[in-house]
Amino acid sequence: MTELSRKILAHYQIRKGLGRKRAFLEFVSSALEGEGYCPRVELSRVLFMSRNLVLGDPERAKLIFTAHYDTCAAMPLPNFITPKNVPLFMLYQFSLAALIVLSAIGIAYLPVLFGWTGGFFLPLFSLVMIAFSGLLVFGPANKHTANDNTSGVIGVLETALALPPERRGDVAFVLFDNEELGVLGSACFALKHPRARREAVVLNLDCVSDGDTILLALPKNCPDGLERRLRACFAPSAGKRIEIGYAKETFYPSDQVNFRKGVGIAALQRTKRGLLYLDRLHTERDVIFDESNIEFIKNALLKMAEETI
Repeated sequence: MTELSRKILAHYQIRKGLGRKRAFLEFVSSALEGEGYCPRVELSRVLFMSRNLVLGDPERAKLIFTAHYDTCAAMPLPNFITPKNVPLFMLYQFSLAALIVLSAIGIAYLPVLFGWTGGFFLPLFSLVMIAFSGLLVFGPANKHTANDNTSGVIGVLETALALPPERRGDVAFVLFDNEELGVLGSACFALKHPRARREAVVLNLDCVSDGDTILLALPKNCPDGLERRLRACFAPSAGKRIEIGYAKETFYPSDQVNFRKGVGIAALQRTKRGLLYLDRLHTERDVIFDESNIEFIKNALLKMAEETI
């Protein structure tokens, strides 16, 4: 990996809060300027202000490589995702929600145990639910974000630095803000660049360093030829397997959903029975960073860029 990527992994894994985000953007922008790029930060708002880092011209780019750079609050339980088993994913999410509600009920019921029955339950329950919700968004930053999504950021930057200057005209790179708040940064970008939203092929890297199965989550009504190109450029090698995720059977919640030709790229683990999953996300256990994944994906993206140009 480049020195830029190693410094990000060592010193910039926390990218939550305005101050840390600005420090990261300034550091990366300065490094990219030294490599011949002209990075710019686009400010726009959908609910919250987003600061997206853009390289190249999205209005003419046929191919855009993206990743979200913001990171989340530390959680006691991981975000567990099974992209090709949607019922199991929904069951896990429902279980987490039920655990939060039951915990709030238990806390709100405490005054009753002490004999205080003067209408405390509903106000206290509401207050606890608001507090839990606030912690999900505004709680202390997770210090370990190797996979989610330092890996995606580094994958995009490694590709940008490896792309020869003469080939940069038809390719753009974007690091999105506020994915953790509901893909808001990419929504801002899509509104600001409607041609890119409709016409550009957007390859979005999110959690690509923990697992040897590389998921390519295709968009609904995948354009003719895109799947073929992806299969050719992401040909299995060096112990990496490819899993094509068709829209009707795959759910991968990330920034690619805001683009008509958006493809989600992730690294998945596989159980002995073949279940594909991501875990450790949003917790202190998110420390797995497989450099061979970054190298494999970078080479595949460079092949995509070469075919596009």
